[in-house]
Amino acid sequence: LSVAWTRWGGGETSQRLWLTDLQRGGLTPLYDQPDGELVTHEAWSGNGRWIGFTAGPFDRKPDMFSLRMIDPYRGYTVTVAEGGNYWHCCPNRDGSMVVADTNWPDEGIKLVEVESGTVDTLCLSRSSIDVHPHPRFSPDGEKVAFTSDVSGSSQVYVVELP
Repeated sequence: LSVAWTRWGGGETSQRLWLTDLQRGGLTPLYDQPDGELVTHEAWSGNGRWIGFTAGPFDRKPDMFSLRMIDPYRGYTVTVAEGGNYWHCCPNRDGSMVVADTNWPDEGIKLVEVESGTVDTLCLSRSSIDVHPHPRFSPDGEKVAFTSDVSGSSQVYVVELP
């Protein structure tokens, strides 16, 4: 039995995703993170098969972030979308779609179809710089919930998928 986890020490790290063997002990990198790459905001798919995450340069240059998913059981990595301002992301239950907010600049909530790589703007979050939307799929996969403070205080909003 193995467990995938992240190590975060309060800042960027050169190796963030790890696999632990619970029977024999020991750590092995789950995703071989290249030097200078920032890996962050990991989230499991609902079926537990995929971990979605954001990857980009440590200096956070605009339009240089990608969405990726890794199968922790096989170590298979998929690049879902590249060249965006993706930040917090989450795969749906079966890993066929990924939803992500954007940052630097905020360009709204993005919906990505994994197989085709099609990226659509689901909606604008209109969150301030102090509030990150953290979008997530509903259990049935038909809606996305996110946070916004457009009203003056943080609230949860739900949008139905097209």
